[in-house]
Amino acid sequence: LLARRGRAKRKERGLSALSGAVIALHAGEPAQARDLAREARNHLGGNEAAQLVEAQAHLALGDMAAAREHYRALIGNNKTALAALSGLHQQAKAQGRHNAALTFARKAAAIAPQTGWATNAVFDDLVRKGAWQQAIEMTANAPVTRREDKPARRHRLAVLETALALSL
Repeated sequence: LLARRGRAKRKERGLSALSGAVIALHAGEPAQARDLAREARNHLGGNEAAQLVEAQAHLALGDMAAAREHYRALIGNNKTALAALSGLHQQAKAQGRHNAALTFARKAAAIAPQTGWATNAVFDDLVRKGAWQQAIEMTANAPVTRREDKPARRHRLAVLETALALSL
């Protein structure tokens, strides 16, 4: 009974710390968010959400090595892989490492093609390179989830096909 009560208290403290970490991060207090995320991980046994918040806090503090370490640890978990790749992508962009950012975006797009930030980054790279046929295929194969996206896709395809025709 005492052990169960102790576990419940520990979990409650961990969830409270995690909540505080998220709030602190969004309030612009990354140092406090980092500390609370660490506390949450200690109480919750390495909780992925706490590790993600801690990585974001390190990124906001400019501690790129610590942020990268946390994000890389999260890549192996199916639940957190996309979030980790997004964080690594943001970090690489902030550091001007465009090839690395593109690599992370490609990995994320391969895992979940509906991920907007990743597919947009890959698409922008194709357009920048003038790889019109690949951009057309990517656009044509992209899932359309909302009815209002269909006209935008048709327009994008028309622009890409025009660019392809002009390049020939």
